[in-house]
Amino acid sequence: MRCPKCNSMETKVIDSRTIDDGQAIRRRRECEYCSHRFTTFEKREITELTVVKKDGTKEMYDRQKLKKSILLSFAKRKYISEEIDNMIA
Repeated sequence: MRCPKCNSMETKVIDSRTIDDGQAIRRRRECEYCSHRFTTFEKREITELTVVKKDGTKEMYDRQKLKKSILLSFAKRKYISEEIDNMIA
């Protein structure tokens, strides 16, 4: 993390706390170069999964499409639906 005062990359974490019911982390940091203290907030970023096909085209991950294909491959075999759901997740 870059210090906002001197732009040094040498910082250390002094204190960490979760906020917003565990959705974010508040960190108290100190610059090792100039001893300036500052606070950072880290939030989880949700990204969409993208599937890249053999021909290079991209499409969004579709859970139902994957489940349909897996069920097709297990057509003549015994399977547990919970295991397939875990595999897709």
